Amino acid sequence: MAYSTKALSRSSFRLIGFILIGGMVLLSAPLFPATSLAGPVPVPTPTFIPGTCGLNAGSGVLLASRLATLTLPLSGSQVWRFGPLEPDLTRKILVLPTESHFDCTGTIFAGMNVKICARLDPTTYCNGGVNDGLACPPAVCGVGGTCDINPGQGMIDCSPGGGSITGYDELLQIDHDTNRATVAGQPNTGFPADPQCTATFTDVDGSVLHSCIEPEATDVPTPTTGPGTPTPTPKSTPTARAAAAATCTGPFHPHPDTCNSPTTQAFSGISEAGGFGLHEAIDLSFEIGADCSTPCPPDSLPLQPDELQLTGVLTSGKAKGVVWNANNSAQIFGTTGAGNGANVCGTVIGGPQCPTTITGFPVDLSGLGGDCLGGVPTIVNGALGALVLPAIDIDPTLGDAVTTLTLECGTPAATRTPTITPNFTDTPTPTSTRTITPTRTPLGACPAAPDAGCLQPQRGSSISLKSGAPTAGWKWLGGSTPVSLGQYGDPVNGSTSYHWCVYDTSAGPPFLAFEARVQAGGTCGARPCWKQSHNRLSYSNPAGTPDGVTSMTLRASGGSGASITVRARGSNLHLPVSADGIYLLREFPEVIVQLQRNDTPGCWEAVFTNPAIHNTQRTFVDSIH
Repeated sequence: MAYSTKALSRSSFRLIGFILIGGMVLLSAPLFPATSLAGPVPVPTPTFIPGTCGLNAGSGVLLASRLATLTLPLSGSQVWRFGPLEPDLTRKILVLPTESHFDCTGTIFAGMNVKICARLDPTTYCNGGVNDGLACPPAVCGVGGTCDINPGQGMIDCSPGGGSITGYDELLQIDHDTNRATVAGQPNTGFPADPQCTATFTDVDGSVLHSCIEPEATDVPTPTTGPGTPTPTPKSTPTARAAAAATCTGPFHPHPDTCNSPTTQAFSGISEAGGFGLHEAIDLSFEIGADCSTPCPPDSLPLQPDELQLTGVLTSGKAKGVVWNANNSAQIFGTTGAGNGANVCGTVIGGPQCPTTITGFPVDLSGLGGDCLGGVPTIVNGALGALVLPAIDIDPTLGDAVTTLTLECGTPAATRTPTITPNFTDTPTPTSTRTITPTRTPLGACPAAPDAGCLQPQRGSSISLKSGAPTAGWKWLGGSTPVSLGQYGDPVNGSTSYHWCVYDTSAGPPFLAFEARVQAGGTCGARPCWKQSHNRLSYSNPAGTPDGVTSMTLRASGGSGASITVRARGSNLHLPVSADGIYLLREFPEVIVQLQRNDTPGCWEAVFTNPAIHNTQRTFVDSIH
């Protein structure tokens, strides 16, 4: 891989533990003691240009096992510092802990509040000297060594055609039982059998990861049916593996004499334009029965013993985690092929709930002419980094699990500042319950929250979002409430433009998940984009500029009532990315779709409530009648 994986290999993929407190699940420190990240890099020089990554609603952590899932949303912002253009048309990325901040957030689990705090790990490490790579202080670095920070670090592909980063996709695998030819009566389909539990994995930088044996069986008496004293007979004979393999420690290893493989890493594929890989260590703390009325630990606090650290490369390519022989059975969480193991996950709570594959999204370089050769982004939009970690021997009531971390960059909702447009001349008709507001969002940004008082459908509405194609469509059907053509404004000869806004919810206030603009006037090909008939306004733009909308029809009331139809497709359509790797939209409890005028407070709305007709990682389809 073109960027360093040394830091990743030594501390990234430690096993994750749970503590059960009063029936609740708390994430604890990793089961293995934390080893240091590899040698730190110097503090970036002024040649590293800062760009802001505001964490959008797609950012979060999903912990999923066979019996339970916990979704942890993340928000905040980071400064990504882009270095000079390299000969291979890449730029280095650095993220300093002092320029990273995650907001306090929370979720509901088993009917109780869970407060979540996150921060980019600020631990300092020895750079050089006898303790190179060890945390300092208290470590003394030695002669020639200095105590430096180890920021998040990676690289971005600036080539217009991509292909500058090899090893773009990442596969992480671990086998829960490698010392037996059969598991649960089935052939061991995981890694090659390792009876002595001495297998190792050598990373690209030479680091060696060892297999891990759970406590070997102890000597026990042989049962007898007659008189006499039972004779102790060993259940297993100590072998060289006791010395060769790392010994699993902690209370969450309930499978005596089971050999767990080292975590293996495989990289494949090449990057596309704007593709990136970014290594970060994120510290997470959890508090049961609490909310964000109390502050989180300071961003300067190193990892604490009761916290969880998720460390690895967030790639905008594909990240995949596989647990072979999950829960010490023949089951597999994820496969080496196209499957994601969902059929064996979340069975108690109505699964499937265990995504093991997620695909990121490159940095949106469209504002830079399609590349970053001549400049770097100051606002990092459209980037989605994905990291998937397999974990074994979580508390035995839960079993093995997969952890998915996603960071989605965009302009934070808090920074969406509407421009005040004075001297409105339009007023709503008496048939609308619209509440007039003194400001209006300018073309180019839906407001961060839905407008109030929009006209609701009376005959129904439907929506379809498909990110794989991509395509999108929305239909709104009015009824007995009359809608005149004038209420839609004048996009043909006037200045009325429209915002198509989709708001999602996640047990809290609605947030903007998707937006697209339809501009007034203009020429699409050889014809005007807009035309008007006696009771209808029609928009046709096969190129789908600027945001993918190819057609829109606004029909006034007639024999069948008013109606609105919007269709979009193509590369200009930037649909949301699944926040949890399972669903395209959360719809918890609803999705709100609005069409808004940019020049007056007029708007039309449909509210779709859970459950959706079809909601997967790439598709959302729902309707109301």
